Amino acid sequence: MTLRGLAQKMQMYMSLFGLPDEILTDNGTQYTGDAFKKFTVEWGIEHITSSPHYPKSNGCSERHIRHIKSTVKKTLKNGGNLQMALLQIRATPIDSKLPSPAELIFGRPITTLLPSRTDPGREEHRLQLEQRTADMKEHHDRNSHKELPPLHPGQHVTVLNEERGTWHPATVVEKSSEPRSYIVQTPNGNQIRCCRSHLRELFKPNMQSNTRRIHFAEPLQQAETHKGHNDSAEVISETAHETDMNCEKQNRIQQTCV
Repeated sequence: MTLRGLAQKMQMYMSLFGLPDEILTDNGTQYTGDAFKKFTVEWGIEHITSSPHYPKSNGCSERHIRHIKSTVKKTLKNGGNLQMALLQIRATPIDSKLPSPAELIFGRPITTLLPSRTDPGREEHRLQLEQRTADMKEHHDRNSHKELPPLHPGQHVTVLNEERGTWHPATVVEKSSEPRSYIVQTPNGNQIRCCRSHLRELFKPNMQSNTRRIHFAEPLQQAETHKGHNDSAEVISETAHETDMNCEKQNRIQQTCV
């Protein structure tokens, strides 16, 4: 599908269901072209793209796409009606406290081949949906990794090359308007947008040498050895002094006797 054809298809559905406040997409070329940007600006829709090469940032869409693909494969394999299968998906309640996606849009359940209730949608559905979303976010934040510190322009980092699984040096240019993303410049001058989890801070070592000399205290064993030698010398000196005094005393006694 061409860029112009994609914009026309979205305009057709929006004319039926109304304009959304924002559109969250990946970074496919069909969404980053000038035609799609012009369409979102003219229709007053905020366009947000997920982080490049980081499927977790677009996890909600990825999960629904996986569910739809699985349904399509099973339906075609069994020779079923694809449109009927999609109808059942849209009419199936999200959980025991939330109505179906179709009922959230139209405010009433849509008719299918299965029996369904006919009471209109209530305000509590919206509140329950918001509470469910908040609970899912809290569970994700509790089990996810610690929030990484922000980066600043001019900061040296390394960026992950998803295809090769290697890290390469780069410099932060600015923080992107997209969530958790930064614009970095590689050594060859290219500027790319990267998810924060694909950027690592690069700390440069301090090359200034310290010329001051540090005098360490003598080891304990060496100090004790020196102390032992000094003590032994003192004992020998005292013993020699006492011996000299005794000899002098004996000489005096002998002289007196003579």
